[in-house]
Amino acid sequence: MNRECFHSGFKVLWFSVQLSIFKIFMLKSYAILWVPLLIGLISQIIKVCLDARKSGFSSGQIWKFGGMPSSHTALVVSLCTMIGWHEGAASPLFAVSIVLTIIVVWDAMGFRRFLGKQGRGLNKMVQLLNHKERKLFFPFEERIGHKPSEVIVGAIYGMTVTLLLNYLIFYL
Repeated sequence: MNRECFHSGFKVLWFSVQLSIFKIFMLKSYAILWVPLLIGLISQIIKVCLDARKSGFSSGQIWKFGGMPSSHTALVVSLCTMIGWHEGAASPLFAVSIVLTIIVVWDAMGFRRFLGKQGRGLNKMVQLLNHKERKLFFPFEERIGHKPSEVIVGAIYGMTVTLLLNYLIFYL
């Protein structure tokens, strides 16, 4: 009986060691995916915390666009950094990630910022209407895009933290 307990305990221990090795392998194997996602999530949380200091906390802020830092930029720069590091700067995949990064950054600073300005103008026009007509319109989002400084901070954050995590995962 005692011997059976030892063998079953050893089997459980061996299985947990194998599972741990598998988890470490998977952690490294999919780092090119989960590191950028983690960077995007953390930058969005940072943005919510910075906004909460200004205007109080709201759980709906996690889904808002615009603000410091640009989470979209941090995510795509992190992805581009991971691909460049692991696949090489001469790889076609890195070229595709550069194009994706340019599109996302251009969209954040250009088109979405323009939409935010349009929303601000439309909200001012709605305020000129009488109270009954004003009820027919919902307020338009005014903070959709990013200022260049928000995009630059997002890019620096995305690249720096990605390089740090890359070092911790693969070289320690």
